[in-house]
Amino acid sequence: MTFFEEELRRIADMTANIEEPKIVGRSCIFRLTENITGKLTLTTCGMADKYEALKIDLINRNEGCIDTQYIQFVDVWGKMPFNSDFISPYAWTSYGKTEWYCIQPENEQYELLSEKVDEYLECFIDPVEVMDEELIVS
Repeated sequence: MTFFEEELRRIADMTANIEEPKIVGRSCIFRLTENITGKLTLTTCGMADKYEALKIDLINRNEGCIDTQYIQFVDVWGKMPFNSDFISPYAWTSYGKTEWYCIQPENEQYELLSEKVDEYLECFIDPVEVMDEELIVS
């Protein structure tokens, strides 16, 4: 598995609103509702090979792209300690290998990121569908 596949799988598996994700290249594709498909991508914010954010695209099968959101790692995790300094977390590709730069996020950081993804996705889930699912479970 590549770095991108591993990271996207870990995030998707921890995100309650993502079921049956498919990792395709550097993206994680999932069905959010009957009409909305989501796509997660680790993305740069202006500098090549420096992956500072998680990009979420939501696509309606009838209307096309309905929304895009960027969640920057520093906004969720804050600056992280490295040596005697603090750095904004990011992954980078150097000499053909992609890895986290100077840090390795812990399980708690992945949980925080997954919570933010869930909060965002919940804005696009039809409340009637959620109530129907809760009634079926009860």
